[in-house]
Amino acid sequence: MAAAAATVVGLRMRAGTGCSGDLPVPVAVAPDMEQVVRQIAADYERGQPTAAGRCVRIQVTPRNAAEVAASLPNGEPNPPVMWIPDSSLWAQQAEQAVSGQGNAAPRLEVRSSLVSTPLVVAGTEATVRPLGWPNSPVSWRRLIDPATQVLISDPNSSTEGLATLAVLAGLTGSTDGSPTATLVGALLKLAHPSVLSVQDAFGRVQANGTGSPLFTATEQAVFAHDRQLGRREVVAVYPQEGTIDLDHPVVRLARPGEPAGTDEAVNAFEAALRTPAALQQFTEAGFRGPDGTAPADWTDSNGVRREAPRLLPIPTPAAAAQLLKVWSVINVDARMITVFDVSSSMRARIAGGPSLIELTRDAALAALSLQPDSSNIGLWAFSSQQSPPNGWTELQPVNPLARPVGDGTQRDALKQGLAALPGMVGGNSRLRAATLAAYRAALADYDPTKVNSVVLFTDGIDGDGQGDMDLDALVQTLRREFDPNRLVVIVPVAIGPDADMDALNQIAAATGGKAYQAATPSDMSKVLFNALVERQCRPHC
Repeated sequence: MAAAAATVVGLRMRAGTGCSGDLPVPVAVAPDMEQVVRQIAADYERGQPTAAGRCVRIQVTPRNAAEVAASLPNGEPNPPVMWIPDSSLWAQQAEQAVSGQGNAAPRLEVRSSLVSTPLVVAGTEATVRPLGWPNSPVSWRRLIDPATQVLISDPNSSTEGLATLAVLAGLTGSTDGSPTATLVGALLKLAHPSVLSVQDAFGRVQANGTGSPLFTATEQAVFAHDRQLGRREVVAVYPQEGTIDLDHPVVRLARPGEPAGTDEAVNAFEAALRTPAALQQFTEAGFRGPDGTAPADWTDSNGVRREAPRLLPIPTPAAAAQLLKVWSVINVDARMITVFDVSSSMRARIAGGPSLIELTRDAALAALSLQPDSSNIGLWAFSSQQSPPNGWTELQPVNPLARPVGDGTQRDALKQGLAALPGMVGGNSRLRAATLAAYRAALADYDPTKVNSVVLFTDGIDGDGQGDMDLDALVQTLRREFDPNRLVVIVPVAIGPDADMDALNQIAAATGGKAYQAATPSDMSKVLFNALVERQCRPHC
C-alpha cells in the first residue's frame, strides 16, 4: 500500500542552523499530488525552516482519502497534522466521524483548496468516438447504455468512483442517494465489472489498447498518463450535464499535546504550497488552479481541454453514505433463502390499505431488482397449509438469478413465485419450523464466496401454537448449530405493528442477525433495504 511507504523529506540537524532537534510534520496527501508536494517540501526545507527552536522536517505520505477519513476517529501511530484529500467530501465525512469521539480524535479545520481537477470520462479515441466525441456533446447517460462498455473504480475507496455514483444519482433524480428503480438500474450496469482503482483502468488501456472499456478518471490523471507516454493515448470527455470537481482542500488536524511549534510549522508549509511557484508545479502536473483555471498552454495533445467544465455539487455526507449502501447491496453476491409468511394473518390490512402479504410481495419485488444476476436466491413459503406436516414449501430452489429456468431465468421464476404469494395465504403460522429448516438448508449449501443469509418476511404473529416449534427450543438449537466458520445470518423482517419483536430478535440474535420492523406501509422499502445492507456486516455491524 502507498501508505506503507512514507517519503520523508527532511533536513537533518546541521551546525549553525539555529535549531535544536527535529520537529516532524506528518502530511498525508492524495496520491495524485504526492510527487508535487514532495518536491515543494524539498524546496521548502532548503531554506532550513524552524519552529519553536526546532528544525522542521516535513514527512509526506501518499494516502487514500477514504482510508484517512476512516482512521481519524480511532487514532493511529504518527498521525498526520496536515491532510490534503482529493475532495472536500472526505473532509466532511471525517468531521462527522470524529465529532463526539473525545481526545483520541483530532480537531479538523477544513481550509480552502490548493488545486482542482474535474471528473471526466476517459478512453482511447477508438472508444470515445462512438459517443459522438469530438463533434457532438456527450451525455453521462451514455455510460449506462447497455451497448457501452464502461468501468468505474470502487467507490468505497476511490473518490472518482464515488463521484461517478453521485453524478448518476443526480441525473436520475435521486440526489439523496435513495435507491430508486432508475438509479439502481444505472448502478447495476456499472457494478459488474468494476475495478479497484483508476490505475487498474489505465492498466487495461495499456494491456488491451483500443479494445479497452471507457472509465471515469480525473482530468489530471489523463494529463499525467499521456505526458508520461509522450503521446495522446487516452482522451478526456467532458459530459454536457456537467461534472464534479475534486477540489483538494487543506485540512489541519490538531490534537491535544502535539509538539510545540506544530501549528506554526503547518501554517508555514501551507503558505509554501500556495505560492505562485508551487501552483505552477501543480499545473505542470495536470492540475487546474483552485478556481478551475487551466494553464494557457494546455492543448488537445495533452488529452484534455483548457475550457473549464460546468460543475455539479458534491454530494452531502448523508447522500454519499446512502449511495455507498446502495452500491454495497448491488455489488455483493448473495446466497439467500427468502422465507415468506403466508399464514391467514397476512390478510390483515394496515389503515385500510393493501394487505400485509401484498405489501410484502411488492417490497420483495423491488428488493429483487437490487440484486445482481450473479446472486443466488431461493424462495420458500410457510403456513400450516404448506406441505403438511412440515409447514413450509420450497417454491424455488436457490440458483443464480441469471440461470435459465423454464422459458426464462431464475429471476423470472422468483418474480412469478412472489406474484403468487397472495393466493397462497391461509392456515396458521409455522414460522419457527420454517426458520430452522431454512437455516439448515443454508448451512448445507454454504458458499464462502458469498454473503449467506436467511431472510424471513412475517407479521410475527403466532398461529394456534400447534405443530410449530417452541421458541426456546428453536433458539437453543440455532445457538448449538451456529457455525462461525460457515456464517449464515437470519434476518427477520416484521410486517405491521403487531409483530412479536422480542421473539424475532431472539431468533435473529442466535445467529448474529438483527430483526427489523416495518410498522407502517411507508416504512417497508426503507426497512427492507436496511435489512439487506446490514446482513452483509452481521454480526459485526
